[in-house]
Amino acid sequence: MEKVFICLLSILLLSTGGYMEYIPIVETVANASVHSMDSNQIPFNLPANVFSDENGTLYVLDTFNNMIHKIDSYGNVVRFAGNILMLDEHTPLLDSSRFPMGFILDGYLEDALFNRPVDAVQDANGRIFIVDRSNHAIRVIYTTFANDDGLESEEGYYVVSVFTFAGGGNAGYANGRGAEAMFYYPSALALGSCGNLYIADTGNNAIRRIDTSGYVTTVAGQAGRHGYRNGIAREALFYHPMGIAVNNMAQSLLQIQEII
Repeated sequence: MEKVFICLLSILLLSTGGYMEYIPIVETVANASVHSMDSNQIPFNLPANVFSDENGTLYVLDTFNNMIHKIDSYGNVVRFAGNILMLDEHTPLLDSSRFPMGFILDGYLEDALFNRPVDAVQDANGRIFIVDRSNHAIRVIYTTFANDDGLESEEGYYVVSVFTFAGGGNAGYANGRGAEAMFYYPSALALGSCGNLYIADTGNNAIRRIDTSGYVTTVAGQAGRHGYRNGIAREALFYHPMGIAVNNMAQSLLQIQEII
């Protein structure tokens, strides 16, 4: 039985009277019915999305806990990145809606802080890019090889850390590289075959792109204007785009339009 985790749905292939019939079977792979502030208990708090790596490990965007959890093929759940800030051993720091308060902080996986992560994708190099929605940022998790002084060395060790890849902290609109770029409540991202990232920048009513050099540009829609209009990418209008997907044909057409 193969598990398809978009809807946590498994498909059984049955033979009935000479023809094949697909029967959907729903199963729970991780229970999140009880909320707890103890990250070792692995509760979920309004998770927004999941993705998997090449080994079949599931990663859960535990949005309102500001964490990312892993679920292995045996159903074991562990905290992967992010944390809940505590006032004391038993008292979490909550926002006005009684959810764990989000922040932005780069660093080791267990020390990094997020603010409503909602989507993520892994590239061919193993880097995990995360839409950190309420931080108006794209974060990245990747492995570096360093010695005790933090410098690259043959005699060192691997460190998996979280960094802010683009945007961060303040909402707004700007193209550029790294902290120069600005987003406004981005909601989703997709990875193109050439290694470019495409982001549904919801609050800016635009589709943004981060190329392989880390530079952010706008490829469709007009920041500050919302509505509905087809046409050449930069003349089109969107109204709070929330999801995105790419294919090779779409990228080719987009590149042609940009050249024109």
